[in-house]
Amino acid sequence: MLVPRTPGIVTQGEDSTSLGWWVSFCEAVPLPQLTLHGHEQQAVFRPVVAEAHGCAVIFSGVLHSELALNEGERENSLDGTPSAAAVILQAYLRRGERILDALKGMFALFLWDTNSRILLCVRDPLGLVPLFYARAGQKLLFASSLDVLVHHPQVSPEINRVAFAEHLVHRWPKREETVYTHVKRLPAGHVLRLSNHEQQIFRYWDPAPPHRGLQWANEDDLDQFALLFEQAVSRCVRLGPAAIYLSGGLDSVSVAAFATAQCRRDGMPDPVALSLVFPDPDCNEEAVQRGVTAALRVPQVLTNFDQTVEPEGLLRTALTLSSTLPMPLLNTYAPAYHFLGHVGQQRGCQTILTGGGGDEWLCVSPYYAADLLRRFNLTGLYQLWNAMQRSYPISRWLLLRNVVWRFGVRLLIGEAIKKWTPWVLPLRRRLLQPLPSWLAPDPTLRRSLAERTEETYGDQDIKSLYEREMRRALDHPLVSWEMEETWESGRRLGVVIQQPFWDADLIEFLYRIPPKLLDRGGRTKGLVRQLIARRFPTLGFASQKKVLATNFFCARIVHEGLPAWERMGGVSMLDQIGIVNEKATHSTIPAILAQNHPPHLFRVWELLNLEAWLRSHVR
Repeated sequence: MLVPRTPGIVTQGEDSTSLGWWVSFCEAVPLPQLTLHGHEQQAVFRPVVAEAHGCAVIFSGVLHSELALNEGERENSLDGTPSAAAVILQAYLRRGERILDALKGMFALFLWDTNSRILLCVRDPLGLVPLFYARAGQKLLFASSLDVLVHHPQVSPEINRVAFAEHLVHRWPKREETVYTHVKRLPAGHVLRLSNHEQQIFRYWDPAPPHRGLQWANEDDLDQFALLFEQAVSRCVRLGPAAIYLSGGLDSVSVAAFATAQCRRDGMPDPVALSLVFPDPDCNEEAVQRGVTAALRVPQVLTNFDQTVEPEGLLRTALTLSSTLPMPLLNTYAPAYHFLGHVGQQRGCQTILTGGGGDEWLCVSPYYAADLLRRFNLTGLYQLWNAMQRSYPISRWLLLRNVVWRFGVRLLIGEAIKKWTPWVLPLRRRLLQPLPSWLAPDPTLRRSLAERTEETYGDQDIKSLYEREMRRALDHPLVSWEMEETWESGRRLGVVIQQPFWDADLIEFLYRIPPKLLDRGGRTKGLVRQLIARRFPTLGFASQKKVLATNFFCARIVHEGLPAWERMGGVSMLDQIGIVNEKATHSTIPAILAQNHPPHLFRVWELLNLEAWLRSHVR
């Protein structure tokens, strides 16, 4: 039943067929109508509505912005504290679309101005809350879940074959694409603006607008890091009793230390540490995990990794999970963390913090090597290599080859070809990076892949490869995919999974930290390394190297891959829709497993993963 509220918005009660809330915008009536449908189980993401003076706001999520209200603007609140929707609406009535610059938090937002006939659909700066949209006749539909949209009778569930094929060769050129041809994502930090039947999508939040030039921070600015990180953690723990996915690495340990201090200042329960114990000694961090929780004096749940995926094993458990998700699974270890998250939820935790984002924003990208070589800065190149070899358990000679060749000379050659002989690049790609023989047997699909080979996203006018790579940390389609998967995991657990390092205010600061300050002390993650080393002086963080679980995962694929492949009986669905030649894979997959070559082993997982997902989603 539709409940009228104003001429511009109506709300619709919970629908038994609905998988969550969704919003429709109908342009076909004399006065375009914005409608809120369905229901959201998680209170923090339950949409709230505010209306006044012919304008209406629908808001789902958490607002961090300081949009000050006058005393007379609190009339929409029952307890004197205005809802986020009311705050945004009153600010819009005063300042119009200029409020977009001030929006921070994790949210999806719809603002409908019936007076100007303008609809603004906004995704939070870092895409922590998903927002998808699709056209359905004369309606535009929005939802935070793909499943909601593809279950709508007017939205085609056609699979995006090109996106699937490109995923198998690790190309992701279009950040707005999803696994469905007719459903798009609104990129993080972007707004979709509808006015007079014209649709425009643009970025409203940018930590370093290219037209202004990047203003690097200096040594004196570094004191701001601890304050901004503390603020980011505080924003996370204020949502309720917290747990932390605690590994033994610098990122999650720093989150645990700051969260514990913040909870005690606020009189909240200590956070619960949720830790996995890996059976492989090369990636087992149990000693450090125990040492951190003992020093912090917080409760800890230590769980053996194999226990979290019993009795099926890692691959089959992950494939089962993937088949139930709106998009194919990215994080293969998700079943183990889902197990831990369930433990945290049973202990009363309402939010789970992670160290996600630390690798992206605290480390110097190896693409910096190309910039250093371009300037003939061999001293800087040596310092980059030295910091990496002191921070990663990788052969110094392999690192040297990667720094000098893969992320240095080879990239500069590619840049020169793009500039001076661009016609050579597609030919070079086809010769040096040919498509596997079993991929895209359909000539139409193969032609589409060839045409999209040179498509890129992001600002290619930025000359610095290091700065260009930082843009990709914001814009890469896989980043949005990971955020969407994290949100869905929390939704299923009934908690909010949060990543303090993915905080807009913190990233605006970290974006401006030059590489030499990120690697202060001659090791990666210098900003948190020094803080954590002082907080836990006996645990070796000053010289700790990053723990890599690649060999552990590859060993699991070798051990479990062939039984999983045989149980699945091939990739018939991928073959049916023309993405893969199934007959060719029957000889390829056993050969890959026998060779035990890591890059190719990941391809086994990807084929199994996409097949499992398709079988449960293709109608």
